[in-house]
Amino acid sequence: MTLFTVVEDTFRIRHSALRLHSAFSCWRRSHPSMTEFSDIEDFLRRCGQPGFFEDTTGDAALAALCTQAVNGGRHAAADDDAACLLLWVLLAPLIGRSQNSDIATPLDADDAQAEIAAGLWEEAVRVAPESTGVAARLINAGRRRARRAAR
Repeated sequence: MTLFTVVEDTFRIRHSALRLHSAFSCWRRSHPSMTEFSDIEDFLRRCGQPGFFEDTTGDAALAALCTQAVNGGRHAAADDDAACLLLWVLLAPLIGRSQNSDIATPLDADDAQAEIAAGLWEEAVRVAPESTGVAARLINAGRRRARRAAR
């Protein structure tokens, strides 16, 4: 089972158990940019729209999600639910990156996906609430890390 399959499964379990619903309600209170969405279903629906992460609403939401994932858990620890959601909403472009021939050829799928996720997380810790170009920064950081590992 690959890392991205685990992310997908974890997201589905947390989503169906309504765990992400209650977490999202809390995040809306903590992050003004998340109030643009009525609930997690509205957020997920809009994440699927072309160009969402390039507009200011999507950019601000991803920045808030990064901030929450890195700093927002109990006792100033990372928030696993936010990290899961962050990885899940970027899953499609990440899978595409992991299958690029310059990454996929030297690395097996597990290693490529692990390197991409690690690169994404390294960049996520640098994202501030006012950051812009967040989706591109995260995806490109994952791609760059995987390329370095593939050399």
